[in-house]
Amino acid sequence: MAADRAELSVPEALALLSVELSDDQLALLARYRDLLLEANERMNLTALKSAEAVDSRLVAESLALIPQIGPGPHTLIDVGTGGGVPGLPLAIAMPDSTVVLLDSTAKKLAVVDEMIATLGLDNAQTIHGRAEELAHDAEHRGCYTVVVSRAVARLPVLVEYTLPFLQRGGMAVLPKGQQVEAELREAMNAIDTLGGRLLDLSESPVNGARFVRIAQKRRTPARYPRTPGTPTRQPIGVSTR
Repeated sequence: MAADRAELSVPEALALLSVELSDDQLALLARYRDLLLEANERMNLTALKSAEAVDSRLVAESLALIPQIGPGPHTLIDVGTGGGVPGLPLAIAMPDSTVVLLDSTAKKLAVVDEMIATLGLDNAQTIHGRAEELAHDAEHRGCYTVVVSRAVARLPVLVEYTLPFLQRGGMAVLPKGQQVEAELREAMNAIDTLGGRLLDLSESPVNGARFVRIAQKRRTPARYPRTPGTPTRQPIGVSTR
């Protein structure tokens, strides 16, 4: 977002998205924002420091995933959730869906667990670990209808982190920046290798975010994801020379 552009409020974002939430849900979203800012004073969870910026850049942009995901209920996993984005806003807005928040940093997940308890979210839970390892666990591999992940890696790497979690017919919804086309071209080989098919690339009415949607058409081959660190060092189909 440009520095001189006004921050978008949550109600303004919902109006742009044609999404309706109850007063109780709006109150929970505001409480989550406050909890995130409080926790950020003792742990680096976000570079954003104001309530207005968190509402616009984190909460509203998380809610912008809802029309992309479509009607539920879903079993959704948020890979690399950090301080709970986008998973916790989605859990608040989609109470009929189950949301799993995955991260490799236990201290961050401890904070997210506190938030879940404070907010009373029965449909959200955390799991600690690396995507490259947990995606080989039978309790998680091929078990989710939706996977989301924000600002974790470039697309050729990100698809290896995310697609193995999807059941056949599931969908990855990956928010990216405006300059996503080059990443997407690099990722096409990986998407096909991992059993996916690009559905579309769209632009959100909320802050101009871009969304890459990928359908899982086949089972991901058993060798993927590769060992921790390998996807970053050797992205599928991308020359690292």
